[in-house]
Amino acid sequence: MWLILQQMYAISDDELEFQVNDRISFMEFLGFGIEDAIPDAKTVWLFRDNLAKHDLVKEVFAHFDNYLREKGYIAILFD
Repeated sequence: MWLILQQMYAISDDELEFQVNDRISFMEFLGFGIEDAIPDAKTVWLFRDNLAKHDLVKEVFAHFDNYLREKGYIAILFD
């Protein structure tokens, strides 16, 4: 879900860390509560890097797209 937020808002790892700490809506989207520790930008980078190394980035977005379709939404991605 971190990748989804980054893609939707075109933000860096550092900006994502800031926004998740700043916005309750981002916290809730990621499943965090106010009392939870938020992963830092380096953790986000390592997560994305591991997904890329295992060719799983497209699969993550495909799962999210399927989830949206099941809920009646259609996401259009632009390259």
